[in-house]
Amino acid sequence: MKRLTTAGLCVVALAACGKHGGGGTQGPQVTVVTGAPQALTTPPTRDAAVGVTSPTAVSTLQGAVVAGTSSGVFIGSKSGDALTAMAVVATGSDPLTTGAVTNLARRSSGGALIQAQNGLFQDQDGYLLFSPMSASLMSMSPTTMDALGNEPSEELWFSASAGALYVGGGAVQTYDVNGATGAPDAVVPAGAGQAVIAWDGSAYLLDLNVNALTDVGDDLSKVNGFDHGDDGTVYLATSAGLYARTRAGAASLYTFADPGQPAANVLAVGSAFGSVYVATATQLLSLDGSTAHVQATLAQGQAGRSIAVDTNGDAWVIDQGQLAHFLTGKPVSYATDVKPFFDQHCTVCHWTSSSGTTANGAPATDFDDFATAVSIAPLAINRMEANGYLPMPPPTANDPLTPTDYAVVIRWAGGGYQP
Repeated sequence: MKRLTTAGLCVVALAACGKHGGGGTQGPQVTVVTGAPQALTTPPTRDAAVGVTSPTAVSTLQGAVVAGTSSGVFIGSKSGDALTAMAVVATGSDPLTTGAVTNLARRSSGGALIQAQNGLFQDQDGYLLFSPMSASLMSMSPTTMDALGNEPSEELWFSASAGALYVGGGAVQTYDVNGATGAPDAVVPAGAGQAVIAWDGSAYLLDLNVNALTDVGDDLSKVNGFDHGDDGTVYLATSAGLYARTRAGAASLYTFADPGQPAANVLAVGSAFGSVYVATATQLLSLDGSTAHVQATLAQGQAGRSIAVDTNGDAWVIDQGQLAHFLTGKPVSYATDVKPFFDQHCTVCHWTSSSGTTANGAPATDFDDFATAVSIAPLAINRMEANGYLPMPPPTANDPLTPTDYAVVIRWAGGGYQP
């Protein structure tokens, strides 16, 4: 069985530069987006998840919901609300149980990392395995955890009292911010070798590729939660609203309030499979571009909320000490959802004409063939997300694709390529 490990662990402390990129005078450019959320004509149905009591964290594993509790890890299916316990496979002196779960992280591969009382665990073939990194990492008492990329180049990011912890390339490195106190509120991967660090009411971009730290957001006050989207956008749930920073560097702060009104206290955010959901002190919201919609009413001012989005586009929320399932999405299939998307956005250039040519020099691709569509989907997603590639289809003034537009393809892939 494959286990998450490193070639050798070393700790390297780096005192990073201070605010405004180390001496600059101009603060970060953050666009404030105002406007109260709009009501839905038909709110989604709320179901109670079966099999989980006292959830502490929620995420997804291979597109299905996975919940951490005070006693272990439980996983659901893509079609129902019943969750079942995941067993730990132990060898030698490995622990037989996870103990109470504190953090869950969704991996780029679709798997999950579990931080728990008895150490760090990862999923493998439907079971949980103890990580050999546990002793080194858990001694640093990490408070948050996130992951980006696939093995062997996967990066793990933690916040701890020592600072922001980076695990990659066979080492654990520690970074701090001059003048910051306590542990970072969150450390969220923003790209290969990059992370946004939320600390003392500000957000910083740490770029290991150029060994630089830049101030990218101020006056955020308390950071309650975080996530990163499929397109590389970093989200911070703060008491000043929802902070969002795109891979290209554009930063926005959504107040979810009309101009002149106090910003909503955002307690949690979940982004996956092209959807973004936000929990305020009283509401579950969905974010579509700059527009927010009220999906449901939540318990008043409850701390410790967590949100996950499954491959159907459904939102799972810890609310009132329960795991609530909101039927905000629907299953995605090739015939009903994905083929029409390819027909509208891809076929015009990739289809071979009667003269044997394609448009704009595009490679010939038969998106009408299911097997071809399955094989090309990972590359198509990377191209649409501009994830190391030029974006496809080429953006135009009248038809720029957004994550909401191509979410159908992401959800299809995450759900196992249903016909």
